[in-house]
Amino acid sequence: MYRTLPTLLMAALLIGSLGVAPDAEAYKRTQTCDSTGTLACDPGEEPKPIEWPIRCIHYRINEEGSGDFPADPGSEFSSELRQIVRDSFGAWNDVSCSDFQMVDNGLTFVDEAEYLQSTPDENENVIVWKDDRWPYQNTGAFAITSVTFNPKDGTIADADIEINSDSWTYEHLDSSQTGNGSSTIDLQNTLTHEVGHFLGLDHPENAPQSTMNGTAPPGEIKKRSLEDDDIDGICAVYPAGSPRAMCDDPSDFELPDVFNGGGDGNGRRGAGCSSTTGAPPSWLWVLLAVGLWRFRTNDGRTDTDC
Repeated sequence: MYRTLPTLLMAALLIGSLGVAPDAEAYKRTQTCDSTGTLACDPGEEPKPIEWPIRCIHYRINEEGSGDFPADPGSEFSSELRQIVRDSFGAWNDVSCSDFQMVDNGLTFVDEAEYLQSTPDENENVIVWKDDRWPYQNTGAFAITSVTFNPKDGTIADADIEINSDSWTYEHLDSSQTGNGSSTIDLQNTLTHEVGHFLGLDHPENAPQSTMNGTAPPGEIKKRSLEDDDIDGICAVYPAGSPRAMCDDPSDFELPDVFNGGGDGNGRRGAGCSSTTGAPPSWLWVLLAVGLWRFRTNDGRTDTDC
C-alpha cells in the first residue's frame, strides 16, 4: 500500500500583517497520516512519526545541475551549486546534540524522484533540478520533497528533492539582493528547509522564526541556518549517542533488510514549496500550507497527482 501526501508552500498576496503566531519553542514531526481532514488515517490506523532507521544517509546530485548555476570553465558541473547543496545539508549535520549525518555521494544520472520497489538496492536519495520539465500540474511549486516510508512503523526508506527551476529563478543571494523587493529565490534558503522534510520534520504551528516554519518571502536567506526549534526537532528524533554506520565511505551505507526486498507496506509522502499556478509575480509572498492530497492503491503502485 502506497500513499503520497504532499505539503505545499503556497504563494499568496498578503494585505496588511502576516498574522503569524507569537514565538514559541516548537517543532513538528511528519506523520504517516493525520487524524482528520484530507490526510485522514484509514479506520483503525494510528498516525506514526516518520524517521530514518539509521544515522548515516547518502544523497546524490543530478549531474545535469541547473542552468541557473552554469558549469565551471573546463568542467561539466557548477562547484558553486554543489557547495550550496552541501551547505544546506551541512546546516543539519553540524548540530552537536545529534549524530545524524547526510553525506554527498557524488553525481548521478538519475533525474526523477522515485522509489524502485522491485530493486530497492538501486534506490538513490537524489537532488534534481527541473529547468524546463516540471512534471506536476502545480507549475508554481518551489520544490517537492518525496519521502518513501513504511506506514506500519514510519521507517523511511528513500527521500528525493526536486527543485522547480522551470517556473522560478534560483540564485545564491548576497545581502544586497535580499529583502521583499527580490524576485528570485535563494537556493540555500529553500533547500535547507527541504532537507528538514528529508529528515522527517514537518511545518510547526507556532515557531515563526524556525527554518521549518512555512512562511518566506522571495529574497529571504535566514532559513540557511537553523533556529532553536529546528535543533530541538532533529535532536529529539536523532539524539547523539545512538549506534550508526560510519559515514566516511559510501560503500558502508546499507539499509535494513526490511527495505532490501522485504516488508509488505511502504508509503510515500511528498513535501514541497509552491506558489499559485502559473509564472510567479515578483510581489508574491510565500505561505507554507499543509499537504492537500493522498492517493492509495491496492495493487502495489504509487499514485502521485498534483
